[in-house]
Amino acid sequence: MGEKAQTFYHLPDDGRGFFVEVGIDEERGQAVVLRSFRSSVPLEDYAHGVRLPEGWA
Repeated sequence: MGEKAQTFYHLPDDGRGFFVEVGIDEERGQAVVLRSFRSSVPLEDYAHGVRLPEGWA
């Protein structure tokens, strides 16, 4: 597998929003990780580089 880029999206929905993580193998140009979650716990490893909007929870 080549270089892998991670991108996170937050989709708000009146307090019921969720996060989506997309991992891309840049060499192949394919998604290799795709997962969604509601808790911010999976973001802890990336927290130093993630900024959440106020009131997201």
